[in-house]
Amino acid sequence: MFLSHVKTALAACAMAALAPTGAEAQVGRFMGGGTISNFTYACVNAGWDRNSEAYMVRFQPANIGSNANRDLLTFLGSAHSFSMQRDGGFTTWWSAVDHAFLGSGIGYSDATWDDHADVRIMSMWPSDPDANTMVPVRIRGQIRHFGHVPWCRVDFDVIVQQR
Repeated sequence: MFLSHVKTALAACAMAALAPTGAEAQVGRFMGGGTISNFTYACVNAGWDRNSEAYMVRFQPANIGSNANRDLLTFLGSAHSFSMQRDGGFTTWWSAVDHAFLGSGIGYSDATWDDHADVRIMSMWPSDPDANTMVPVRIRGQIRHFGHVPWCRVDFDVIVQQR
């Protein structure tokens, strides 16, 4: 079962890398960039340094266009890639998420597992993007148990735009 989840996570990260362009763009696919920063001591003890890291980012909000009833946030970088998804959408409270991580190893945790990751959105503007949102969307939040490291918490800051 674990291998099935890893294959699904790898496929999700690979598909996110294939960003639609121009006439191929799909409603509900927001692309842009972002950073993770403010690594806690648990992260540093697991090998992260204290420097911010930059990523290409895709955000797929729940129920826009052909998106399923879940929010999906994918970060693609040169050394690490990771994604988080939550059925029904992310919230301002710490919420369990499905979390895939590719880096020095491959990891996956389902939101129902004891060792799941958590995400909370600190701010989003516009606060409720939809199929007609054409302005940049800025999302700030935190990830807890990031990269499958207990109590590793990072901040993220993302700006994405629908084409």
